[in-house]
Amino acid sequence: MKYAEKLKLLKLVSTSIESSIEAHDLRGLSSVASIESLSRQVLDSISRVQYVYTIANKAYSASVADPNQSCFDPIKAAIYHRNLGNLDEACWLIFLSIHFGKNRLSGWKLARHFYAGPGTTCAWFNIMSHQQTLEPWLHTLSRIKSQKKSGLNFGNHRKYESINPAKKDSTLKILLSYIDWVTDYGDHASMLSGPGAATRISDHENFERIYSDMNILRFGRTAKFDYLSMIGKLGLANLEPGKAYLLNSTGPLAGARLLFDGHRNSRTQINVLESKIANLATHLSLGKMQMQVLEDALCNWQKSPQEFRRFSG
Repeated sequence: MKYAEKLKLLKLVSTSIESSIEAHDLRGLSSVASIESLSRQVLDSISRVQYVYTIANKAYSASVADPNQSCFDPIKAAIYHRNLGNLDEACWLIFLSIHFGKNRLSGWKLARHFYAGPGTTCAWFNIMSHQQTLEPWLHTLSRIKSQKKSGLNFGNHRKYESINPAKKDSTLKILLSYIDWVTDYGDHASMLSGPGAATRISDHENFERIYSDMNILRFGRTAKFDYLSMIGKLGLANLEPGKAYLLNSTGPLAGARLLFDGHRNSRTQINVLESKIANLATHLSLGKMQMQVLEDALCNWQKSPQEFRRFSG
């Protein structure tokens, strides 16, 4: 987004938020600084969502899906495979991007090294045929990761995960948990369409159906929300969150309480907050994935409500 466009959009967002203060009783916006901070966080969140929609409409060469290339990117690789009609591989790559995360310093290096595999890549159908190779490969990767300056680091949201298969709830168990969940449906297409594929349900209902069923080891509220939102943004399925999914969240829930009640530790029920966020989103007219925009913005805003600070990862 060009600077002039971004400045214009910021003014629109700020005006919309200011007009919402009284109408939606936004007690946390008690100063000009707090309004500006939230407005800029909303703008940042819009930019992140729009970025994915932008790259989703591009064509990529096989290099982005090649873990032996430094340009490997699991999201772009998912787009590459989507364009080839390979839904299983696209969804698998999105899952890996969420599990490993993008590190602020080393980027997708850990995901790339895992995906490179022990001789053959850890592509979906390779793993389906040779699941027994996962454990020894992760042992090898764990030893490489333990070396100084390996750069094989998880993203910030996944920093407590472990590659070492000997550890409790390690990456091995998480990957197998995901595989079991998908194969219970048959494949990713069946999982995304659901048993009631003949009956049309809304994008919000489909998101809720899968979210509620996604019982994967150490894949909590944030991971599930991000995984399904990314699938929706890349056009792999008709999915969009119809609410902010505050239950079991930390930052987004604190942000919602601060915005509507004026302090993070209020006792307003979550379903009430969800309703207020939905009404606010409608008023602000944030477009596609508006719930993800607000969820992300509130999470980052509550960290520094009086002074804008850009947060990522």
